[in-house]
Amino acid sequence: MVSLLEVVLNPSDAYSDERTDTNTDHCSRHTQARTDSPTHLDTSMDSSTGEGVGRDTLGTPSAGSYKPPIYPGAVTDIPTINCEEFTMTKFYSEYLSAGRPVIVKGHLHHAQWEGLKVLSDLEEMKLRYGHRTVPIEGDTCAHVEEADQATDMKQKGGSGKLKTILFSQFIDDHLKPSQDWCDHQADVQNPAQAGPGAKKQVHTFPHVGYISQHNLFQQIRPMQDLFSVPMYTNLGSLKMVNAWCGTVGTVTALHTDEDNNFLAQIAGYKYIKIFSPADTELLYARAHPRATADNPLNNFSPIDVRDPDLQNHPLYRDARGLHAVLGPGDMLFLPKS
Repeated sequence: MVSLLEVVLNPSDAYSDERTDTNTDHCSRHTQARTDSPTHLDTSMDSSTGEGVGRDTLGTPSAGSYKPPIYPGAVTDIPTINCEEFTMTKFYSEYLSAGRPVIVKGHLHHAQWEGLKVLSDLEEMKLRYGHRTVPIEGDTCAHVEEADQATDMKQKGGSGKLKTILFSQFIDDHLKPSQDWCDHQADVQNPAQAGPGAKKQVHTFPHVGYISQHNLFQQIRPMQDLFSVPMYTNLGSLKMVNAWCGTVGTVTALHTDEDNNFLAQIAGYKYIKIFSPADTELLYARAHPRATADNPLNNFSPIDVRDPDLQNHPLYRDARGLHAVLGPGDMLFLPKS
């Protein structure tokens, strides 16, 4: 079973820096809140081996069991801070005002989010919410053109990559098979578990499904009791709360954000990579195909950070990124673009 849940809380301030994001989600759930700050690029990938986990419980292995991909260019770790040390004063003076990203370790546990338990149990999710319908993307969006196609599908509300199904069907057809796939990958890549003669194999999960940037907590209001809005959003205005829930292999295109964000990881692990506004030209960011003066939308980059085409985008080699693997209970402050 594999799932990603992301809540986006968007407090909007007056900062005007730019930022670029790319997200790849594998076996995880998280909550995100937004506040304004500088340009960044982030790539996120979520993964779970399911090691020692019951069949209907989302796997949450140690971060060391997941090795993020290697990208060209210099990469350093995103700074971290313990939640007990992350005061409002420190947040404002050292991170919000300065436009610096930071990972707050253990925030969700400290705030006693019920979602840490409920949203890690697929059978409990089916029992509570299985009768509700949800919009599912059946593929990933790694490039500008694909992101535009996905937007078309959402606006048309019909066929193609976007479909509407029961939450219970999403769990049975996508999340559970995804967790089983992760369990199998852990076995075939661990000779001690797989037995003698086992060979390391890498396969692509065939049943990708993604609830992407959906206002799930407005649609299913009882879910609002599963989390609390971080107090740090009081320094701005709360703009929106969205949810992301998906299988291994889900991707969000490299793009800019118009607001500051808090991203809270509920279950599983998420790899994220971000870049400074100073690297904007190196990322070849351009306006979204549907952007207008009245509706600017996020800027997108054509670069697939998982497999960059350095022949067509040679400047990307000089981009200097920050990266991290978010685990259950972590909360990332991500400055706006």
